[in-house]
Amino acid sequence: MGHVVDISMKGIMILTKEKIDEGGLFRLEIVLPEELEGRDRLNIRAKSMWCKRDANPDYYVVGLELEDMSMMDEEILMDYIRQYGY
Repeated sequence: MGHVVDISMKGIMILTKEKIDEGGLFRLEIVLPEELEGRDRLNIRAKSMWCKRDANPDYYVVGLELEDMSMMDEEILMDYIRQYGY
């Protein structure tokens, strides 16, 4: 879908070549740089909240709101943010 530019416990901002319509629902797979809590990736749902052209007109920047994360996924995401400083 794209590359993560910023991430928080509430959402993700990605850079992508494709325009993404506001309100779309997605199942995201986030590949972690190392195993956390025995997992090397997260599979979470997200809703697109906005999409706009990047400074580079070949790309779009998209804001996605995270939805319905399990407690385990929340813990892994929190560890990821803490370790990698997003």
